[in-house]
Amino acid sequence: MNLSNYSILDLIEHLEFNVEKIVSNNAMIKCPHHAEGKEENASCGVHLDTGLYHCFTCQAKGHITDFLTAEEKESYKVQESGRWNLDLLKDFAQLQRGFFRPEYKTIQEFIQERDKLEFNYEKTYCYLRGVTEEVFNQFYIVETEREVIFPNVNQFGQLISYGVRRIDSKKFYFRTPYDFSVPKISFGEYQVRGETEITVVEGYFDALRLWTAGYPAIALQGVGSKEQEEYLANSHHRLINICLDNDEAGSKAAEKLQQAISHKKYVKKLSAPHPFKDVGEMLDTDIHRHFAAHEIYPNKPIERIW
Repeated sequence: MNLSNYSILDLIEHLEFNVEKIVSNNAMIKCPHHAEGKEENASCGVHLDTGLYHCFTCQAKGHITDFLTAEEKESYKVQESGRWNLDLLKDFAQLQRGFFRPEYKTIQEFIQERDKLEFNYEKTYCYLRGVTEEVFNQFYIVETEREVIFPNVNQFGQLISYGVRRIDSKKFYFRTPYDFSVPKISFGEYQVRGETEITVVEGYFDALRLWTAGYPAIALQGVGSKEQEEYLANSHHRLINICLDNDEAGSKAAEKLQQAISHKKYVKKLSAPHPFKDVGEMLDTDIHRHFAAHEIYPNKPIERIW
């Protein structure tokens, strides 16, 4: 059977999953990972643009194509990793600000160059800021004597730009490897592509601090833009926690973002507690205590919270 022209909803029906309802562009089906697929109420949502699924009961995650046979995957032109084919990417990109372009470099090309560099991680500025080596590598960060370079990678694994922080002056600026204008995306869009719940913060180190503590996060690299609001409103993330800086600008930006996306998403708005300016200044124990008070919990087990 040729599945090359099938939509995500077509695939769901082909796999004989019964769609009980559609909520916020998610088709709700009975999860095949628990209760032998016979749970009483459908608890697994499949995003109709991306094909990513998540079960709220057993927390199973993946892509709807995971249930296809090898032959069906070949006809659907989807790699074993669950990546979408080029045509689907282009179609989806039209919904997501249209920033998929074949001429963008892939993150794999950047990683190949990064792997040629040698890092003594314990002497880096990121180490001093409390970022673990695991998270440092997860975000493909590069550090020189004078700068920390943060690759901004879109959800398709394409390198869009670099955020650069000067270590001496703490100034931020952007670089792009292209000779044409690029959209402003959020730092961490690629890393949260499979997450149902995320936290939105302002700065790079705020996001890295949360990832280190076990909370998937993206950084607006400021107080946000219309493009970033559209990304969040149309993304597959269902639960979005807004935690911008504890100042007037952060408060106004958080309110604006909440108004822009709350019609499509479940949103919680919080800020770093006094005396902290942002979550980047908080220890793990402070973060766990503060987030738990808002019923936000980390993705990884915590042996000791406080």
